[in-house]
Amino acid sequence: MKFSKTKISIIIFLLFIASPLCFAEKFLRDSSYEVCFTPGSDCASKIIQTIEMARKQILVQAYSFTDISIANAIVSAKRKGIDVRIILDKSQLKGKYNLIHFLSKNKIKPIIDWRPAIAHNKVIIIDGLIVIGGSYNYTHSASKRNAENAIIIKDAGLAKEYVNNWHMREQKSVAIDKLCKNLIPLPK
Repeated sequence: MKFSKTKISIIIFLLFIASPLCFAEKFLRDSSYEVCFTPGSDCASKIIQTIEMARKQILVQAYSFTDISIANAIVSAKRKGIDVRIILDKSQLKGKYNLIHFLSKNKIKPIIDWRPAIAHNKVIIIDGLIVIGGSYNYTHSASKRNAENAIIIKDAGLAKEYVNNWHMREQKSVAIDKLCKNLIPLPK
């Protein structure tokens, strides 16, 4: 098939000009975002500040969660009556610095996304409006030693997709006490 210059121009326009515009149209007009990179920025503080904005609900999906400052912000939100739910990767059951006991003592019972090889998510969804994502694990190493990125996006449409995914993963997850009752004695 032979393409004319006009057809090629239209194809190039559609692929490189129109496609990004269509994608951008998915975001609401009042959407905003903030990015953070380590080393160089204090991403943990930005994440904590965003967590502190929560009024109704915080949903977390975390591959690795060992940063006590982020955990303290989430526990503080729970104490204010905010619905806090956490899905962790199964590696956290054996993790040397995991916060499962700390969270459990503070009335937050994480569940384990047991099915996939790795639940490699790094997502916090706040009030169905804000999504925190990126490569940034919620760990001390992410803050102090690694090259990481975090993005905080305020967009209800995008957040809804993340909430839906969170609930899908929740359905495939297992309560820790059912999974390993004899391995990790959790406080009552």
